[in-house]
Amino acid sequence: MAIATGAESTQMMPRVSFAEPAYVQQRTAHRPIAIVGAVVVGAGVATQLIAIMAASWWSGTVADHRVSMHFVDFGPRTERGFAFMYFNWGAWLIAGLTLGLGAAACVRWRGAHAFRIVAALVGVAASVAPIVALIVFAYQSDASLFQVVRDYAIGPYLAVLGTLATAFGAVAGSAR
Repeated sequence: MAIATGAESTQMMPRVSFAEPAYVQQRTAHRPIAIVGAVVVGAGVATQLIAIMAASWWSGTVADHRVSMHFVDFGPRTERGFAFMYFNWGAWLIAGLTLGLGAAACVRWRGAHAFRIVAALVGVAASVAPIVALIVFAYQSDASLFQVVRDYAIGPYLAVLGTLATAFGAVAGSAR
């Protein structure tokens, strides 16, 4: 009916996206990496490394002395099991996995979507590992000192936040 009246057919008109201006689409189409996702993944991995290398994981009072334990202090004190694996090499494996999967998720290529899903799932699942390792460590230790959760310091929380940040960064890799 519109063609009979002399108006142009809407099927012949070019499609225009009203969500983003054309200059934004052209600018983001040429970027080989999702900047926001890569920054969040990098910040998450940096947070994990700070938790592993520098942060205090437990601090308490022993015989009227303030004692602080870092990540490396837990490994020699654990029995074989989950806590032993986490404190000896598991946390490093998680940091490496979240870095690799997060980087693969933020690069624009055909398989990035699968890596976004896997990186998000690994990051969320790995975020419980520090807490579970500390609970197992407290259960295995005979000292009632480690049974008190209030004495745990910033380290485990940084490890949890770091793994969650890498998961969010991988998901943000899909955003333009």
